[in-house]
Amino acid sequence: MAARNASRAMLQGIGFTQAAADEMYDNQGINSIEELRILDDDAVTTLCKTLRRPGGVDPNGAGVNPGVAVSARAEINLKLAVYHIKHQERVSRSVTYANATLVTIRKLTRQRDMENKSESVVDAPKIDPKDWAKTMEAIIEWLGTFRGVTGAPLSYTVRKNLEPAAEASDPSTNYSTLDEEMIARAPIVDLTAVGGVGRANENNGPFVDTFMIDRVEVWAKIVALFQPTEAWTYAKVGRSKKDGRKGYLAIYDHYLGPNNVDHLASAAEKTLYQLVYNGNERKHPCGVKLSFTHVR
Repeated sequence: MAARNASRAMLQGIGFTQAAADEMYDNQGINSIEELRILDDDAVTTLCKTLRRPGGVDPNGAGVNPGVAVSARAEINLKLAVYHIKHQERVSRSVTYANATLVTIRKLTRQRDMENKSESVVDAPKIDPKDWAKTMEAIIEWLGTFRGVTGAPLSYTVRKNLEPAAEASDPSTNYSTLDEEMIARAPIVDLTAVGGVGRANENNGPFVDTFMIDRVEVWAKIVALFQPTEAWTYAKVGRSKKDGRKGYLAIYDHYLGPNNVDHLASAAEKTLYQLVYNGNERKHPCGVKLSFTHVR
């Protein structure tokens, strides 16, 4: 009963009549946050059409079922409410009927419209083997211009931390934009499957399905960027699972992470082998300079 009342209060708050709210919960199966989450705009349109004209016999025995009134405003707001629920999930925050208020869901209107129009037109970055810090930063920025299956910028897939910070200690006010929050908090691992924070790992996750789809898209971009370069040697560790995160982090670790010391030592050794030493120069009586060169 509590869930039914909470659902009714939320739906009435965004413009549905009590009769429509009860019909949705009791007879259309929209009786949980999860059922709302799996809807999309087309499904909401179909649902509202069904509420208005359900067909069949009136349950009160008075001829054809007349349906219930659903305004265009209520339908538009329900689409926003569904978007709000999906957004809460992609920033790893809890969602309840109570926080899906009209004020809250309408704050997302511009973000939703921007995502619907979003299409990356940014050229792929150039690989500069002399400046890996700049190169990897440029790749992150570039990945951020593409959106994954939930609408989150793809750069979330290669962030350093697998798990977002605890919700209570990391409020939305910590971020200047919704995209920034998604990059930091979009789920990569399924914390409920492992029993809490700190138990997931890079090799086995367990990963959420949205990340597993997005990492394949990132892998395709990593292949296009690095396959023609020496860095491909390290990136290809992600090839078997088409894991863009693993490929990116392998390159990062080699050139900028814990393995960077070995990389620098190797580069220095290569440079030493290429050095040419010119010994003391002597002047020939005819004025020609002679040099004794030792090549290693």
